[in-house]
Amino acid sequence: MAVELIKRADIEAVNPASVKLRGYAGVFNNVFTYTEPFWGIKHKMRMLPGAFTGVLERLSEPVPLVWYHQSERVQFGETTELVEDNIGLRFEAVPFATTEAVDLITAMHSKKTRQFGASFAFDWGEVADPDDDGIEDIRTFSAVHELGPAPRGVNPLAFAELVPRDAEALAADDETEEPAEPAAIEPASEEQAALAADWWQAVAMLRSTR
Repeated sequence: MAVELIKRADIEAVNPASVKLRGYAGVFNNVFTYTEPFWGIKHKMRMLPGAFTGVLERLSEPVPLVWYHQSERVQFGETTELVEDNIGLRFEAVPFATTEAVDLITAMHSKKTRQFGASFAFDWGEVADPDDDGIEDIRTFSAVHELGPAPRGVNPLAFAELVPRDAEALAADDETEEPAEPAAIEPASEEQAALAADWWQAVAMLRSTR
């Protein structure tokens, strides 16, 4: 199954049943800056391998998929896979068959690049005191509330991409005896960092044609 387009007014929209999102909501050992929402205090931080082990074991429901964390918190999908590997917090998710989901994935599909930033909402677990380098090490998270694509996540190597729903079946045809190494993750480009305005312009256009 390729990405299936459906007619919406004068716009070719993406059928949510034909696609999924995948990527990394967080990447280990990558130094990033976190700003406290209320106090505005900036921290230099680094997630350590193992930080998600406990919280993932406690999850009993799919994690909601949202666009960024400032978009009225509208859920447009949910995770089908959420695991910690040697790179970071890897996820796969499927969009719902809703107006918001169709708008977002259609705007995402229309871009020249299929990769966007990614982010997640969390509660802290154990955070080590800063060393001489001033970097705080995140040893554990106590909760993961939501995740999804973003113009640019706090952790700049995190990303989300839109792929055909059956991409894993196609990849299985090319399997070898030795598993392939994870694909290299490139830092977010200037184009990726500037996608927010273009994204919402595309969404506004879709909504104006319904």
